[in-house]
Amino acid sequence: MKNLKDIASILPEGLDESTVEAIFELVDSVINEQVGEHIGLLEAKVTAFLRTKIDSIKDQALTELSEESEVFHNARLFESVRTLMSLELNAEDEEGAISE
Repeated sequence: MKNLKDIASILPEGLDESTVEAIFELVDSVINEQVGEHIGLLEAKVTAFLRTKIDSIKDQALTELSEESEVFHNARLFESVRTLMSLELNAEDEEGAISE
């Protein structure tokens, strides 16, 4: 409210109401434009910050999941066993093919 009184005190006397309204509309539009620009910049900064943190959040979530979930732990064990079995079977297949 103080700012409006300051603006009103700067205006010359004798202005009709339509001129004062036009001035206030102009000031309002300038303020809204600047606020919009600042909001856009802040949104861009927040988006960039979140993108940089997504990988660390994913890593932390996977770590917590692997520590707390028995199903996740069993799935990892299954993948390890399956990998070992496929390596052993491939080695035996190669030896059989060479001896033939």
